[in-house]
Amino acid sequence: HKCPRVFDNKNAKSKWVAMQILDKLKSNSSMIVNDVVNYTRSRFTARITSSTTYKARKIALAIVEGDAVKQYAI
Repeated sequence: HKCPRVFDNKNAKSKWVAMQILDKLKSNSSMIVNDVVNYTRSRFTARITSSTTYKARKIALAIVEGDAVKQYAI
């Protein structure tokens, strides 16, 4: 049994997740929600909810496209 330990992280908010996936989303703008979940699970050993993932992807896409300057205070 060699599975890594995965923690339920209730402090991982959507804005934090968005900042973490920003570089990956810049190179792959068609990144799906499951890719975000797998990335956070492997990189940070944190399990996040699907709603947090969806919101984080939406925020990160807005930042990449340049629409988030006023909407999301960075």
